[in-house]
Amino acid sequence: MPNEIYHRSNFGNPNAEGFGDVYYDHAATNKLYNHSDYYENSDGTDATLKDLNNKASIVLTPTAYSDGSLNTVIPPYQVFEERVVNGDFRDGTNNWQGNYNTTLSVSNGQLDIQSISASGKYGVAFSEVNFVEGKKYLIKLDVISTDRPTHIRVGTSSTVTTGTPQDIFASGDIGIGSHEKIYTATGNFTYLSIGGRNDMTTLVIDNVSVREVTVADFDFSRGSSATRVNEQGLVEDSQGDDYPRIDFTDGTGSLLLEPQRTNAIIYSEDFTQSVWTLLGAGTGVAPIVTSNYAISPDGTQNATRLQFNLNGGTTTLDRSHIRYSSFSSQTDYYYSCYIKSANNENQKILWQHGGDSDEFTVTTEWQRVEFNRNGFAETFAGFSLRGGISTVDVSDVLIWGFQVEQGSSPTSYIVSNSGSTTTRSADVANNSGNADLFNDSEGVLYAEIAALSNDGTNRAIAISDGTTSNVVRFYYSVTDNRIVGNVKSSGSTVFSYNNVLTDATDFIKVAVSYKANDFKMYVDGVQVSTDTSGAVPTGLVELAFDNGASADDFLGKTKAVAVFKEALSNDLLERLTGEGYESFRLLAEANNYTII
Repeated sequence: MPNEIYHRSNFGNPNAEGFGDVYYDHAATNKLYNHSDYYENSDGTDATLKDLNNKASIVLTPTAYSDGSLNTVIPPYQVFEERVVNGDFRDGTNNWQGNYNTTLSVSNGQLDIQSISASGKYGVAFSEVNFVEGKKYLIKLDVISTDRPTHIRVGTSSTVTTGTPQDIFASGDIGIGSHEKIYTATGNFTYLSIGGRNDMTTLVIDNVSVREVTVADFDFSRGSSATRVNEQGLVEDSQGDDYPRIDFTDGTGSLLLEPQRTNAIIYSEDFTQSVWTLLGAGTGVAPIVTSNYAISPDGTQNATRLQFNLNGGTTTLDRSHIRYSSFSSQTDYYYSCYIKSANNENQKILWQHGGDSDEFTVTTEWQRVEFNRNGFAETFAGFSLRGGISTVDVSDVLIWGFQVEQGSSPTSYIVSNSGSTTTRSADVANNSGNADLFNDSEGVLYAEIAALSNDGTNRAIAISDGTTSNVVRFYYSVTDNRIVGNVKSSGSTVFSYNNVLTDATDFIKVAVSYKANDFKMYVDGVQVSTDTSGAVPTGLVELAFDNGASADDFLGKTKAVAVFKEALSNDLLERLTGEGYESFRLLAEANNYTII
């Protein structure tokens, strides 16, 4: 596929037709291929990053992702030495112990855990591993047989039932088979345990492995299905409930992060259901509905044809309309629907709602039309052809994907076609990096982003110590068309600037640079603020799409995020957030330099 992903390396294997630009060293790119399930073209990615590859500690472009993770390019994905001694049980039960009368034996190179544990206690095998808070670990094991739900946990005591133990796989999460998970240690834990509760009689395991990994990937969760516009311009479901979405609504790929929303329509694609009412008033007659008439925006033949007819009517009392009347009376609704002309002519129809006076033009191309009813309490929605406004007697259109959602802005289409309302959960991306990938003394946080809307909330991207006491961030503020750069050290604000934007939904490139007594903010190539007094934050361990403390989640579109471990020069910050240059020759020409 041409330009399969933008940082495809010519050294990669296998090769693909039409390599994209190589932004980063081939080793890092190939590592990305090895641990990511999906790759997408990201032509909108900031090209200037390729000239700063030796400085960045984390780069999200984004193009690659897996179930539950959004994969970054730098640093290379690294796996360190094994931390479990005798995880394949070649040395019998050496370095493994049982608790609460649990007996251990090894047969055929596999550990047999036989539990006759006390009531309410955990019968487990445990081994000293030593986890360090903030570091990531790749944990693997094979469950050969078990008669009870099995758990894997870490703890500070040898029993792993006291000292605030933590589940890696909770009881019931794993059964017979191979299992692996990347775990971020939330504390300094000494022991790893594997077992089950008191009535477990046998558990056989093998190939237990714990390795520290250096990876800046984001943890991603949503917990529900969702749709996106793919590179071909088609609306499609995400690969799974916890897969990130690279959305191409704007023509180039960007990470889409949205809030939780519910489609109040229970049949969003089937307009023959009784919840949809066909009406005629005055001389107007009820529309004719023909299902599966044409190819819809999802690429299948499931678009519905609506034929409105005023039957010669010319007054506002003459109407032909379809409406949905079954959602509860609430305020602040957004309506949206995909619509297209069915007769190759532009046509005017109206949204059907309480006000009944908002017209729009239906074109010969599919478009998603949106309508805001904020401040109004509504119970119905639909489309109408009305005399006195329409210039035609008959209107012929195609529709698909009707959505009514409560909120201040429209979001991606939620398929709701099974007779009940459907909810898409919020996208959450956090927990990228660790202490090794951030510099408390100095650095830069950079992103190329756009807000979904001016929704009256704070929506942040931050590197932090897991709180808002030590944080470097920028966020779209509660005030319309504002982005704020902010740095806090030990709970005190040392830098803050409120920058005015023309339109928050337009993409911008923004960077906040921090160093003791040297703070700066750049937006689209312009230095908008500086401050020469203040201490730097400490204990930085995480990059997240939130305010640093799991609140004010970022809602918007992202083409790039990068963290630099040094405070870049003014020239580099200007170039990083400006237009950038594809080559040294273009840089020289733009600045009237002579190449000698």
